[in-house]
Amino acid sequence: MRDAMRRSDTNFTGATPPQEVRKEHLRGDKHKRTGKGHDEGKDDDGGVVWSTDIPGSRSDPEDADWPRPYTLLDRAAIFRTMAASADPSRTQLGGGGRRADAVNFQPWGGPEASQDRYVVKQLDIGGRLWTVSAVFDGHLGNATVAHAAHHVPIIILEQLTALLARHGGSAADARALETVPPPLIADTLSRAVTAFDDAIANDVLELFPGGLDALAHTPDDEISAVLNDQRNGGENFRKAQLCMYGTTAVVALVDPEGENLWVVNLGDCQAIMVAVDAEGEPTVEVLTNVHNADCPPEVERVRSEHPGEEPVIDGRVLGAIAPSRCIGDAPFKQPPEFTRRILYNLFPGHHADTSPWEEFLVHNHTPPYISATPEITHYPIAEPSSPTAAPAGAGAAGAGAGAGAAPGGSASGTKIGARRNPRRYLILCSDGFTDVCALPSQRQQRVVEAWARECCRGPALPAAAANSDKRGTTAEEEENLALRLLWHAFGGTERSVSRALTVDMGTEAAWLDDMALVVQTLDEKGQIKGITEDLTAALEDIGSIIQYLAEKKASLECMRREHARFSSVVGRLPGDVLSIIFEHGIPSPSGGRSDPSQDDPLLSVKVAWVCRRWRTVALSNPKLWNKIHLDGSKVVPGASSPRFAELAARCRAHPTYLFIRSPKFSELEESGMLEGLRGACRGIEAQSQREEPSSESSGSLARSNLSQPRVPIPDRLPHSFSQLSNLYIQFAKARNAGFRAFDPRAIYQLRSPTLRRLVIHALPIPCHSTLDTNQLATSFPGLEELRIFGHPVQRSRAQSLVSSEPPTRTALFSQLRALSLVVDWNSVEGFIRAFQPLVLPALSELNIAICLPCNEEGVQTLAVEGCLARSRCPLERMNVVNMRESACWVDAWVERLRNTYPQLRLGDYHCDIDTTKAAWYHTTNIDKRPNRYWNVTEERTLQVLRRRSAQSLRPTGANAELKAGEE
Repeated sequence: MRDAMRRSDTNFTGATPPQEVRKEHLRGDKHKRTGKGHDEGKDDDGGVVWSTDIPGSRSDPEDADWPRPYTLLDRAAIFRTMAASADPSRTQLGGGGRRADAVNFQPWGGPEASQDRYVVKQLDIGGRLWTVSAVFDGHLGNATVAHAAHHVPIIILEQLTALLARHGGSAADARALETVPPPLIADTLSRAVTAFDDAIANDVLELFPGGLDALAHTPDDEISAVLNDQRNGGENFRKAQLCMYGTTAVVALVDPEGENLWVVNLGDCQAIMVAVDAEGEPTVEVLTNVHNADCPPEVERVRSEHPGEEPVIDGRVLGAIAPSRCIGDAPFKQPPEFTRRILYNLFPGHHADTSPWEEFLVHNHTPPYISATPEITHYPIAEPSSPTAAPAGAGAAGAGAGAGAAPGGSASGTKIGARRNPRRYLILCSDGFTDVCALPSQRQQRVVEAWARECCRGPALPAAAANSDKRGTTAEEEENLALRLLWHAFGGTERSVSRALTVDMGTEAAWLDDMALVVQTLDEKGQIKGITEDLTAALEDIGSIIQYLAEKKASLECMRREHARFSSVVGRLPGDVLSIIFEHGIPSPSGGRSDPSQDDPLLSVKVAWVCRRWRTVALSNPKLWNKIHLDGSKVVPGASSPRFAELAARCRAHPTYLFIRSPKFSELEESGMLEGLRGACRGIEAQSQREEPSSESSGSLARSNLSQPRVPIPDRLPHSFSQLSNLYIQFAKARNAGFRAFDPRAIYQLRSPTLRRLVIHALPIPCHSTLDTNQLATSFPGLEELRIFGHPVQRSRAQSLVSSEPPTRTALFSQLRALSLVVDWNSVEGFIRAFQPLVLPALSELNIAICLPCNEEGVQTLAVEGCLARSRCPLERMNVVNMRESACWVDAWVERLRNTYPQLRLGDYHCDIDTTKAAWYHTTNIDKRPNRYWNVTEERTLQVLRRRSAQSLRPTGANAELKAGEE
């Protein structure tokens, strides 16, 4: 019985085509889409598609044979097909480029089969143009929706004209209407829509003197004779026909200045405001609420108006219709006698089976159950206010959904041409568009945002339209904003849109709901005003910049005049002072790269001038070469090759402190620093071979490193600094840069007898070759402090560097007082190789990392204890960093050390596992600057040692070095 009401022959007029009743709201929920999507048998020409693969599909997988074939179209063909099924249009809304693009889309039967309508009109009220745009979503038939689309703009024009007259305005003073408070205009719109709906039923009742009471005693033949007057023009028939059907609606009204927007809403259509800022990022706001019987606020309203009844059954009004507010649908707004005595006698029609109508008429006790009172939202376009929704009929605006976007920032610092106010678009759509965007992968907000970003790439077409003549599509089709919104709604790809457009459904009914869309631009006048303000602000900024440049010019002239005296004063400073105030970096001829975070527009000019002056002083004062910084991440990458050759020639015998920080390989290639370092290293290698000939293996290694462009910089560093006492190396591997692990064998070739302090921070680092203590003892016999912080490469890669033979001789460090080996070991052999040959008679401080699993607990303890026993050293301080959760055996070992060395002062040996792992392995999550890796590690390690320390120790040794790094 209920299904009969869903068939096309239930239309009581009998004259409408089947497609006009396919969108029935009476009885039955829309089919649910279940299951995962498929795409079997795809090829270049198409493939097959399941119902669940089509956004907004109304076909249940069990109602038809799925999968079904479809045809894959290119973008040009897709836009032609959509245009043929949507009848796109464009309406120019006065000057300034404002316009409204609209479509009425239905792939089954084309626009003629759609029960949706759209309207875009300009209303001339006293010589001023107000813009009305609207979308109407009809149900059960076309008569009511067509009637509403034609007459609603007319009713609004009449009501606004009357409002102008009541406020003393005239054709000569049309601006008087713009002084009317927005809530009063909202109230006028509400009364206009309500009166229009009341007239639909009243026009029919006026045909029968005495009204419904008189009809109770009037024979059906007399009623039928009055209604069915088709032979006399059919005016009465058309009036009665309007009562059978209904339509939801969303209507937008914009004032002539484009500063105010009113939205009238009845039912499940939507109004969406899209604001796109100057960076092209959209903000999407839904300005309307859905008025359906499955929405809690509407259910509460309907039930409160009908106490003691059950007006909402199964999410539908009287169990039959989904919308709770609409135009038409007289059977839900009039007593049951209206339907039984008037609509049942309308011919031609099907009135043999009235049971579907009777099912809800028996619950019709206190009509109306469907309201024609709209929700009105006022949106101030030109102000950063929130939209306000006024209950229809109220004199003041109430709270509504959505908010206006704030305008641009202050005039200070505004770029020329930057939009002060966001670019705004108003989208009006029927519920078919909402259904298409209902899939999890096609949420409405994401669809609209993607569309807005594409539209704001420029006023012209997307990339596809640029070659429209080659593919046969027209510019108008792809430039239509509503068609482009449909493209994104169906997935935004050729395959996804082709599925929805070309699926072969045979002769069955429509597989997609009707979709009416209106996209209206709102901001062109506001943009012109904003650009004018921006230009004014820019002129003010230009004046400020000119004044600033004049002030800086005076400063630069003063610096130029004082250059001679400045150089003389610096030249007389002591060498230790100069080494502190001047850490030598090689500037590029242009003065290096300025920091983009600086606000000083003349920074690059000042840096270039000052650096040239410092260089002049440095060339005439050898004392300035005491401390040398080679920092690849700062000014050095901009230097030319001759500058590095000059550095090598001048600093050969002078530096006592060398700091090396390796940059990323990509920076080296782009800046030319790689070639400069290669040339400098060749010259110093030759000098080194003349003064201290190295072994054949060392020389071949150095030459091999110099010939490999992707070998890290520390492996190609100068090999002879006769007075070097401090060497600090920081090397971080760049991702995907082609570096191999840092090989410290090049460092051994320095062979500096004066070196007292060696610090290596490296990632990654093959720990086995790094801790070749025999090489270190030979190269640096006077070493007093050795600090190595590193993380190894993969185990398979590191083991290839391990010698299978045990060390043949001891490594004597006669002056080494502090040893720090904070390396994440990943093999037993590496640890043994590091400690077994060590002899440290002067060692007073030891800092090591315990990183082996519990089943290898004896290896590290024996290796360390063996080293200490051989050395007979005066060990006073020791820090043990536990890097393994299972290494509980460290407790017993530390207690044994306390008994052996009574004077030993131990730091905390239970390191926080989570903090340690974060410091070693997840540094990029702690500090987003990868080149700060070691700073983060030092800081984290020091924090752990301080927080968990069992004794109050003054930071010494490794802790002091970490503290110095922090400072």
